[in-house]
Amino acid sequence: MSIDTRSDSYTQGMTGEAAPYLTVSATTPTEPFKVQEMTMVEEKGVPVNGAKRYVHNVPASASDPTGLFSGIRIDIRNRWDCYYSDWTDHFSISLLAPATYIFFASVIPALTFGEQIADHTNGELGGAQVLLPTAICGLLQALFGGQPLLIVGVAEPIVLVYVFMYEFCQNSEPAIPFRPFAAATLYWAALFIVILAAINACKYIHTFTRFSGELFGLLIAVLFFQQGVRGLTAEFKPEVNGTHGCDANETHADDHSSGNHSYDQMDGTTHPWLMFNGTWSCFLALGLVVTTLIIREARTWNYFKGPIRKFIAEYATFITVFAWTGISFVGTDILPEGIPRRLKIDPTLEAPATDTWNTLNEMDQLTGYAIGIAIVPAIIITIMNVFDHNVSAQLAQVEEFKLEKPHAYHWDFFLQGLMTAICGACGIMPVNGVIPQSPLHTRACAEYVRNEKGEKSKDSFVIREQRWTNLIQSLLVTVCLFITPALQQVPRSVLWGFFLYLALESLPGSQFFERLQLFITDSKRLKKITRGAHNTYLDKVPFDVVVKFTLTQFIGFAVCYGISQIPTCVAPVGIFFPTLIMLLVPSRIYLFPKMFSEHDLYYLDPRENAAVPADANDGSIVDESIAAMAKMESHSEDVDVALEAGGIGSTGLSQPQQRLSTTLSNV
Repeated sequence: MSIDTRSDSYTQGMTGEAAPYLTVSATTPTEPFKVQEMTMVEEKGVPVNGAKRYVHNVPASASDPTGLFSGIRIDIRNRWDCYYSDWTDHFSISLLAPATYIFFASVIPALTFGEQIADHTNGELGGAQVLLPTAICGLLQALFGGQPLLIVGVAEPIVLVYVFMYEFCQNSEPAIPFRPFAAATLYWAALFIVILAAINACKYIHTFTRFSGELFGLLIAVLFFQQGVRGLTAEFKPEVNGTHGCDANETHADDHSSGNHSYDQMDGTTHPWLMFNGTWSCFLALGLVVTTLIIREARTWNYFKGPIRKFIAEYATFITVFAWTGISFVGTDILPEGIPRRLKIDPTLEAPATDTWNTLNEMDQLTGYAIGIAIVPAIIITIMNVFDHNVSAQLAQVEEFKLEKPHAYHWDFFLQGLMTAICGACGIMPVNGVIPQSPLHTRACAEYVRNEKGEKSKDSFVIREQRWTNLIQSLLVTVCLFITPALQQVPRSVLWGFFLYLALESLPGSQFFERLQLFITDSKRLKKITRGAHNTYLDKVPFDVVVKFTLTQFIGFAVCYGISQIPTCVAPVGIFFPTLIMLLVPSRIYLFPKMFSEHDLYYLDPRENAAVPADANDGSIVDESIAAMAKMESHSEDVDVALEAGGIGSTGLSQPQQRLSTTLSNV
């Protein structure tokens, strides 16, 4: 028998038998479930609540697959049953809205990281080598991935590793060819990832709790915000050759020019014009942030007809990016050339972008020593993938999204190894699952629905589980490879503004961020908070314990952030901060039970297989997700309001929910 966490009903897969639906009453959906009663409804093929249920071919004893490739085989069988429906379910023109939204969330960081890596590698890699893997691997994930809601792309930690690798190659005696060395590194990393997937390493994904997941999510949000602020600060300064983060006043993310990306020395580099360029850039960036935040709430406006309001809200990022790019051309006929500064990216089909295609033929330039030493950065990249990729997949399909289809951690990680090898062969940068794009993608695919009577209910949204949005956004990234002259017209300030917007967008739903706000909340207002919709821990856990837990999490966050800010020329330790986050996992398992009671940890940071407290279902709590759904019933049709207010955010695992009927964990 196989059981899934994804719905209030699940199916029993038996060879040669129908798949009847089972209804289970349990305590809480995110913890191990004590079955109180079980009834079997012999209604073959009847959907529950209008949604199709899928047969999961996972034996009951397979919660910890032990055979070689057994986890991958189980994932393939599970997802194969619903592969056809991934293309047919929810197919409509309305999918263009989330596809466009996540396209901008993918391509703008890719363009920025492309400039950053071009600066630090003297142009050996650039925007084309970041856009190309984002497009190719995005297409592979959409077509063949187990979880099509997972978004893959080049992440900031990978950029830091590549900067370290380039400096190592340049400082070696004799110098090591960088691109072949990077390819060898990816071959090693691909091998390690495939081995880990084959031995079912992803079965330990349940050890990644809210503590580490939300810490990492908030760290990424802060790094995104920092990238935007530093980019705007750099607009006030003349463009000079990159210092690889070794300037006294800058770090690895400040600089955005060097080598063949140098800036023409025009009148725009004099001090008054630099001040004007910086001020104009801040206006464009902040204008994008403010207008996007405003018009994404267009559904609640009193203006225009409903379809128009819906269109404006769904295509908010598309509208604002194009609008503020157009505004940036105001006055360009009277301004010095280069104000505002615009994106620099080499044409994809011309040298030097095409030089990397010959990487395979350059592998013979490496010595045995270079191939052997490439294992070191390969291990770092592998560790990053173990955490980044799997946590991104986990946050894209948390229980509160109520996904119907099974996960596929083992297969997705195996596919990640294959994609890493492809990136090495093509001489381009590797990708992995990315935060906040992956959970933001799932949220963007939420759709408001009505019940059979046409009424709104507490469960009035569904996630459109399909492959089209990921496929479309990857195709749009592919198109960008052929329109580099158009991309060169986008002002950098729009990129910085979108980074700020993504950082702000990723905060709602993070319990860590919400608990940090308690430190500056008026104590008199706390009672008002607990009288309304609120998180369960505010009632179940003593406030001093909440403070202690939050301080512990903040210390871990501060250490990880501090390490990530150390320039590679000072000490190459900044590339290890994902490894430090990995170390938080065993700390949560072995150290936290000595610092906090199991009762308090259940509400603050629940683990799988944790004992359910006796007060878990005393009915004294107004759960925030339920209240949010009720609010949506009477006030708004914007499903994002319900998702965010209900703790279903983009940066962390959500609070355990109290439901009368739930499902058992998919083993």
